[in-house]
Amino acid sequence: MISPTLMLGRDFYESIKQGAFDPFEVPDPEIIGDEAYVEIPEAGLSIVLYENGKIQAVHLHSDGHGGYQARVDGLPEGLAFDMSRKQVRAKLGEPLENSEGVMLPVLGQKPAWDAFGMQGYVMHVEYLTSKLGIQLVTLSLGEY
Repeated sequence: MISPTLMLGRDFYESIKQGAFDPFEVPDPEIIGDEAYVEIPEAGLSIVLYENGKIQAVHLHSDGHGGYQARVDGLPEGLAFDMSRKQVRAKLGEPLENSEGVMLPVLGQKPAWDAFGMQGYVMHVEYLTSKLGIQLVTLSLGEY
């Protein structure tokens, strides 16, 4: 499987033909509104597509997060799922935006997160409630 950072902006269907997700089986996208979503739990990732089939965002899930398995080849920029928020910030610097996490009526506890501007993409890091690990990393095109 290719690096998640290289998936961004690529044509999803061409990426499948080129083996970008091998050895994992890729299901058909689920259309919700004007976006399409693809979940590959055994690869630890889910993908958001633009209407034109280009990959808009890649979600990298920790082991057990939402029924996903952690990616065996790790996270971009030298991050690891067992890194604390303090360790992530020491590696990537101060985030562009962040949240300490909040308790919302009906929805419950929303986790703390940091957003970092990287070379050509945005990295959104969502932490475990304890902030002693990462539960989800989202890579997306665009700016914060």
